[in-house]
Amino acid sequence: MVALAGAAGTLTILSVLAVAAADRELNPGRYGDGGMDRMVTAIVAIIALQVAGLAAVTGRLSAVMRARRLSNLRLLGLSAGRTRLVAATEVAVAAAAGSIVAVAVFPAMRPVLARLRVGEQAWPASALDPGVLALVAVPALVTAATVALAVLPEQLGSRQALSQSRQSEAPAPAWWRVIPLLLGVGVCLYVQIARRGDEGAANIMLAGLLLLGAGMVLVVPLFVQFVAAFMLRAGRQVPLLLAGRRLQAQPAAVNRVITGLLLGLFLVVGARAVVVAFENTPQYRAAARQLTEEQRVGTTLPAAEVDEVAARTLAVPGVRQVITYPILTTACDDFFDPHHCREIAIVATCAQLAAIDPAVEGCRDGEVMAVGSLPFKAATLAITWMPQRNFAPDPAYSITVSAPQDTFTASTIYGVVIPPSLPQVAEIASIADNGIVVIGDPGRDLEQRLRDAGVLPNAHSHWDMADYDFVATLRSTVYTVAAVVMGLGLLAFAIAAIDRAIARRRELTSLRLAGIPAHTLRRSQWVEALVPIAGGAVLAIALGHFAGATYLAFGDTDLAAPWEPTLILAAAAAFGGVLIAALTVVATTQPITSETIRFE
Repeated sequence: MVALAGAAGTLTILSVLAVAAADRELNPGRYGDGGMDRMVTAIVAIIALQVAGLAAVTGRLSAVMRARRLSNLRLLGLSAGRTRLVAATEVAVAAAAGSIVAVAVFPAMRPVLARLRVGEQAWPASALDPGVLALVAVPALVTAATVALAVLPEQLGSRQALSQSRQSEAPAPAWWRVIPLLLGVGVCLYVQIARRGDEGAANIMLAGLLLLGAGMVLVVPLFVQFVAAFMLRAGRQVPLLLAGRRLQAQPAAVNRVITGLLLGLFLVVGARAVVVAFENTPQYRAAARQLTEEQRVGTTLPAAEVDEVAARTLAVPGVRQVITYPILTTACDDFFDPHHCREIAIVATCAQLAAIDPAVEGCRDGEVMAVGSLPFKAATLAITWMPQRNFAPDPAYSITVSAPQDTFTASTIYGVVIPPSLPQVAEIASIADNGIVVIGDPGRDLEQRLRDAGVLPNAHSHWDMADYDFVATLRSTVYTVAAVVMGLGLLAFAIAAIDRAIARRRELTSLRLAGIPAHTLRRSQWVEALVPIAGGAVLAIALGHFAGATYLAFGDTDLAAPWEPTLILAAAAAFGGVLIAALTVVATTQPITSETIRFE
């Protein structure tokens, strides 16, 4: 089992590093500001935490029997250092063998990783190379971590050795462990209620999240003790009594198994809330609309070409609608910086604006309005607009209208909107350049299809699909990390649960001989395996959701943490607990025969 854990841990970390190296090679622009480097570091740390948990579990398989055997060596006179060396050698050889095998088979994993798609991103097998340093360092670190986690916690003093030899019960965890968690909950509630949307509360929010995560780790022993006590006091049912007594007798085995899993789930669920913040940006929503509802691209044309080009564009397959609108500009007051002082106005109705940009809200027909904010001083009473970009207005080709006094919101429209119903606007607009917006079937290829048809070669979308791809990749990364965290955590728990069940075959045989029915023992095993993992996972996921809600409350008062992925993870944890419980029952099921009695 130690070799299997070493191989699984090494392969997992090498795969993550290989994907990160390939992504850096294919998308170097993502790594310019250091944000992606920090995200990759966080992902590696989360997965390394799960690998460490798996290593700790497998390195200390049959923890009670190992402790008793090592303690007996101490009582026979072997020094603590040599006793620890014996334990370290046992674990190191197996862990190193598994890690070396993982390095040897990793090249065969690269084609498998090449088939993996995270969001819209895939990586060729040739780019999936973690590097020589990783191929050397990862196996060494996994082996060292397995040895350290398996051997260093052993209590090898004489008093501890005598206690282990006599199988003394573990002391109850102190109740102070719950204090950091309560403080974290209190701070997060304060941010959500009293400092909602306040960017000045960043340090307070960070302190609350750190207390929440640290408190959850510290409270795991209390959680296991509470579960055991609840089983013992919930009723006089024999399965509950047996399961509760076993959890009381060996709490450390359960604690170290579920701690890493719970912390990983906490971080993953919290990270999903960060993705929600990205998903609610205008850039992402507009790009998602391009892919799921309809594409929009646009450009500018001279007035003389508008009708002919619009007709040709409408004939292109996949084009649903073509909208045109005149564009006016103000006079320029600054001869040396004309681009700074010009302001754009479009001549259109609210219905046209809604077709151009579905995000339009608050538009009123018949009024001159501005998008977002008023671009002119409040004292401005009127503005002169003209159809061409001249440095001074020509009275014969310009129009003066009232300055906008109110605003509306939009995502792709900017400047000022002038209603076409105003006097003289139609005459000036007829000689102005026109904006043209083409609406087509959902996808990414409308620009290319227009170019292939020989129309609107300069048409482009207002939104860069790279924003959408980044968020989609980020979301898929969170789900992928969640799957890895859940998989490694459940694997560790399954190994530990099955090992404990096999080690207790003698106990189960004795209970059978004492008259306890087999179905009662099976029910106790179901409860012992299912309740800690399912209950602990639900606790971690709920706290992660709470942490995510705190982050969203700090950043934007209108956003809420998503429940759907939270419920999916909770259901997956419960299903994993059921599966592990079934495996433990199968592993310990054996008929009671005279041979079994003699052997056990």
